[in-house]
Amino acid sequence: MALPAEKAPRRFKLICRTDVTCALRWRTAVAPHAQYDQVEHVEHIHAHNGATQVEFVDPE
Repeated sequence: MALPAEKAPRRFKLICRTDVTCALRWRTAVAPHAQYDQVEHVEHIHAHNGATQVEFVDPE
């Protein structure tokens, strides 16, 4: 059973480079993107006081 849109997780793709900069792209019909200096900045802006977490699914 699918969650209602307002309850479903909002997904994004996050690419972190070896120089620690990160690119974030939302996986939505309109896919905005942004650049960040480090993953901690992504968490600070998008983590909603701990309600959201960044989960790395790449084995590295």
